[in-house]
Amino acid sequence: MSRKIRIATVLTLLALTACTGQREKRAPAPSVSWLGNLGKFLPKKKPAPPVATPVNWGGTIRMVNKNENFALVEAESATPCVVGEKYLCVRNGRESGTLMITSLRAHPFIIADILGGDPCDGDKIYLPRPSPPGGAPIVSDLSPADTSAAPIPE
Repeated sequence: MSRKIRIATVLTLLALTACTGQREKRAPAPSVSWLGNLGKFLPKKKPAPPVATPVNWGGTIRMVNKNENFALVEAESATPCVVGEKYLCVRNGRESGTLMITSLRAHPFIIADILGGDPCDGDKIYLPRPSPPGGAPIVSDLSPADTSAAPIPE
């Protein structure tokens, strides 16, 4: 009987190995680990906040003539102002008025019309939206003011 047991054992082992060799191969199941799920509980990285560009102050108001509705501005920046651009006046962190550059006089002085608000001496001015390069031409008058009137086109 021992021979029959040996033969039966050998046949059983052969049958088992034959069955395991013909199985469909499946993709291995993803391993579930406590380290794999750790990322769900960690705080997510926030993107860096945008960097604010500093205000480029155009100048400081030195004199205001409310009767004639103009202001004299001393330019602080090396970039020349463009005639016709609108600047904002700022006092104590708040907007105090709006100016439009009308002419450039003996550097560093600029004459601007008061469009609105109540600008005062000492207010800072800046250009909120600079015009693209090549826009309005830069007009600079380094000589004394010309009082002659320009001809009106018809």
